[in-house]
Amino acid sequence: MNSDQNHHAPLPAAVEEITPAWLSDVLAADVTGVTSSPVGEVAGFVGVVSRLHLEHGGGVPDTLVAKLTSPNEQARQYVSYYGLYRSEHHFYTEIAERVPVRVPRCHYADLGDDASSVVLLLEDLTSLRLGDQVAGGSPADAERLVRAAARLHASWWNAPELDGLDWLPRADADLNKARQDHAAANWEVFVDRYGDVLTPSARAAGELAKTKLADLLDSWWQRGPRTYVHFDVRLDNVFFDDAVATGGDGVALIDWQMSIRGLGASDLAWFSWSLTPEVRRALWDTLLDAYLHELTAHGVTGYTRGDLDRDVRECLVLTMAMTVLGGATAPTPDARSKAVIDTLVERVSLAVTDLDVASAV
Repeated sequence: MNSDQNHHAPLPAAVEEITPAWLSDVLAADVTGVTSSPVGEVAGFVGVVSRLHLEHGGGVPDTLVAKLTSPNEQARQYVSYYGLYRSEHHFYTEIAERVPVRVPRCHYADLGDDASSVVLLLEDLTSLRLGDQVAGGSPADAERLVRAAARLHASWWNAPELDGLDWLPRADADLNKARQDHAAANWEVFVDRYGDVLTPSARAAGELAKTKLADLLDSWWQRGPRTYVHFDVRLDNVFFDDAVATGGDGVALIDWQMSIRGLGASDLAWFSWSLTPEVRRALWDTLLDAYLHELTAHGVTGYTRGDLDRDVRECLVLTMAMTVLGGATAPTPDARSKAVIDTLVERVSLAVTDLDVASAV
């Protein structure tokens, strides 16, 4: 992979600035033409994602996916606060090769001096099947993804190297604790919009998110176990290779911007809304057993099912805080984005109810 560690080229501010000459320079190849098309049904909030169609003399793929800086000032402020571009850039330039889960190959990466601008040229995975957050996952897909997450977590489980990843936020970082204040500040708007789908237990979990989350984050970091958490494990960020359909194989994870150091159970809690309530209720114990089995198979010891049950329920308080903020503030300019946010709120409300999160803390 070419990266800014060994090559500097102008950082394109928009896809129109990605020219054949620029691509030839950064890819060390003869690119004679390029056209672009948007990726997905809606534009990404925190960045621009486009598919590049290359004409070339060999040595590079016919298509690449480009991730670029958002043109939206509010989005760039959000990115800067949470360090999203920095985390994903460092993931691809430092970490990706040691992750035991398939990720897009990175062909080029560069980060602006203030980490508020970025360009990534990534492998195009559209030959694989993309999950669908709103439709929800099948039992088979859910287990494959949970096992893949377990392999990721096991590879970093209490690893001393985590301490050296100073670009990767800790669970107890101020930016994560601020989610408590954000939930409190946006609670009334959230309830005004979604009060009709909030169960009494969900409202109680919301109260925990508004008052106890910062203490929980401190306790998670102190007691551990600590690992590399993707922190956005959901079906819209997962490609499935149906030619490889066993265990945690055949799963490719994208979008590593949100990653943190913390409890692996955070990924399971957030994943819960990738399943319809009916599938989640029927499958949840099986998924937790599969996760624990995969951890054990990859060398993790001393972590019990009781530990996992506790951690997932507590991590759902963090999920609730993020749900409040998303429900109150996430832009929904089209039917798909609105369906995603509606699905988030409805499914998390039922998950925290079914798992009795309000009495877990």
